[in-house]
Amino acid sequence: MGQRLKPLVEVGRAGESDELLANLADRLARHELVKVRLPALPRDQRKELADDLARRTASHLVGTLGRTALLFRSSEDLPSEKRITLE
Repeated sequence: MGQRLKPLVEVGRAGESDELLANLADRLARHELVKVRLPALPRDQRKELADDLARRTASHLVGTLGRTALLFRSSEDLPSEKRITLE
């Protein structure tokens, strides 16, 4: 589902700053499914960072692949035709 998405958020040198978390939360509210580009860290640290981003934005970590994490958070504010549903 997220294969065609482009990363909307990139974690930079500042790491998990308040600005990054606010930006990610905003993107999740507008898109529900957000691809995040992670920094070049060892695999276990990238996974830990992705888990922490999900926890701090009240979203779900769908998965990670390389330096990319996919996060999902349902948004009641979106019109029903734009919401993600699994059937």
